[in-house]
Amino acid sequence: MHELIEAICKLLAEAGVTVVRQFYPGSAPELDAPVTAVGLQGAKSGGSAQFSYLGMREDADGGRTALYGCELAAEILMQIFAPRRGGSAACYAETEKVVAALSSGAAGVQLAGITVGACEYDAQSDCFVCPVRAQAQAYVYAVTDEDETEFTDFILKGAVK
Repeated sequence: MHELIEAICKLLAEAGVTVVRQFYPGSAPELDAPVTAVGLQGAKSGGSAQFSYLGMREDADGGRTALYGCELAAEILMQIFAPRRGGSAACYAETEKVVAALSSGAAGVQLAGITVGACEYDAQSDCFVCPVRAQAQAYVYAVTDEDETEFTDFILKGAVK
């Protein structure tokens, strides 16, 4: 899941959006400019909900590791926070940047849909907040250590058709 969130954060940052990992109610910092918080709203893996064995691979040093794969469907929640002094217009402008970046696509992630909620003032954070949800599909590879006892690396590879 971490790789999926990182792919979205990287995409947004490259589009000039200030991005943080999701924070929780009451923990939002005082803001000077709009910030987009990215997190998972929910996720599920396809099939048996476990990684399927795909075979062995040889690394650059000649060592062999097992490769497993899993299809992943997730709902990514992005909350755009804009300081009150900028008004709802600043929140909407930042939301448009986020949606434009998502529409261009993230490496290894297939977005099936984007939903934008209403921009509303939140007294707790003293910001205007707009939720954006993206339905994502991806295929995650997991690599084991040489003893095949634990996963050591996860690689986001995109959706399989």
